[in-house]
Amino acid sequence: MRLGFMEANHQDCLNGKWDSVYRTFLQGKNKKTPSVATSFLNQIKKFYQSDEGVLWITFYGNEMWWCFSKPEITQLGDKSKIRPVIGKWHDTTIDEKTPLVTESLRGDLLKTQGFRGTICDVKIKEYVINKINGKEPEEVKATVEAMRELESRVATLITKLRWQDFETLIDLIFREAGYNRTSDVGKTQKTFDLDLISPVTGE
Repeated sequence: MRLGFMEANHQDCLNGKWDSVYRTFLQGKNKKTPSVATSFLNQIKKFYQSDEGVLWITFYGNEMWWCFSKPEITQLGDKSKIRPVIGKWHDTTIDEKTPLVTESLRGDLLKTQGFRGTICDVKIKEYVINKINGKEPEEVKATVEAMRELESRVATLITKLRWQDFETLIDLIFREAGYNRTSDVGKTQKTFDLDLISPVTGE
């Protein structure tokens, strides 16, 4: 993991001289306001002080990536700082079976992509951990179960439809799929029940 903030003195950060680091951002031609300097300081402290148990996430290529990191900070030639990842960055659940694509993530988590800075806290920690572990929230499980129950009951109701109503139902399903009906529905016709055509393929 790489951190910018080249102005921050690496040795001061290692020695915990945070007052000195804070004052750095209040000086020079690119000096910041006290609130911005405080924000920068808090981000740098998280980078330097977080232990191996901290879960790091980021977003790249329409996916969420996660890792753990060793607290061994090194300064590069351009004065940016790096700390090594334990193992590698992951873009799947912990069993490596399910990609963590942004389309499958909650909107309040994706909002963190709009954070104007480098490092911020994630408010919905439990959700992120469950997502990485491949565990669905209880409310999602309850909804899936309710949908299964609904499907089962609807299937029973369909078996009780008159044949005319059943043909009308099938007609509605195919029309939602893009087919156009070219025959009557719900009437007695020889050799076929329903005639449809797909405008796209001509089928």
